[in-house]
Amino acid sequence: MTPNIPTERAEQVAVIEWARAHQDKEPCLEWFHCSLNGIRSNARTINKMKAEGLVPGIFDLHLDAARHKYHGLKIDMKRTKGSKRSQGQIEYADFLATEHYLAQFCYGALEAVKLLKWYLGIECNCMACQIVELWQ
Repeated sequence: MTPNIPTERAEQVAVIEWARAHQDKEPCLEWFHCSLNGIRSNARTINKMKAEGLVPGIFDLHLDAARHKYHGLKIDMKRTKGSKRSQGQIEYADFLATEHYLAQFCYGALEAVKLLKWYLGIECNCMACQIVELWQ
């Protein structure tokens, strides 16, 4: 029997919930947001979204707060198992590096939360942190 592997969407929701729970510790998390690249839709809607600026390869999560030597943090969420990086995502990550952004592929919510905690200097073991740790 194959264990249930959380979907990328479920992993991303867990990261967003963690971020919302930590806005009091780091107010910039209020502005932590996602792109809509992962939305599944019909061709007509996708074409409208592309006309409005949707670009394949753009990372899932964006934190526009400068820390360390970076202008901001970009996270592309992946499932803990079975996820692959697209060529567009790899090229975008390379571009972000040249622009002094930290761009990371995170395999699961726990990896993304650990990265956010490091990036923001958050030391915490609250219930929200414990839930993400149990997620794995």
